[in-house]
Amino acid sequence: MESINNELLLNRGYVTYEDFGAVGDGIADDTTALKMTFAAAKKVVIKNGTYLISDTIDVESDAIIEISNAKILSTATENKKYIFDLTGKDNVKIYGDNATLEMSKPETVQQACVAIFDAHNILIDGLKLAKPGGDGIIIGGGTKKIAQDIFIQNCIIDNSRRNGISIIGAVDNVKVH
Repeated sequence: MESINNELLLNRGYVTYEDFGAVGDGIADDTTALKMTFAAAKKVVIKNGTYLISDTIDVESDAIIEISNAKILSTATENKKYIFDLTGKDNVKIYGDNATLEMSKPETVQQACVAIFDAHNILIDGLKLAKPGGDGIIIGGGTKKIAQDIFIQNCIIDNSRRNGISIIGAVDNVKVH
């Protein structure tokens, strides 16, 4: 599998969920395939489907994520779960085109679609964030460093139980357009 993935990276410059066995039908759990995808490459392209996940996806520094005509649907039922966790990461870009990150959760669970703590140079562009159990996006600094140079643009946050975007702790240069 590793040689196939290296060949895909060389030929295309990115990998997709499908390269790791994701189904994208909204029924099968694609968590493992998604985690493998993000571990294999810095550029990930997600297209055409509904990808069901049951755990947080940790995004690495320097990642570029392109989501097109797709939904990532989280069924996680524990507190402090996110669709994408960018905690402590730098230089991450997430682009959406008809892209939705949606939470399907019990009413008592506090979750966010995207968590950005202690991170630098983050861009979230063109996503619809739907039904988060807490905030659509939560941004904050912690004990290690401040959240700095965070840019949120062209996003729609729908049916949030708390705030669309929460900014807590030490932050610098956060822009929302």
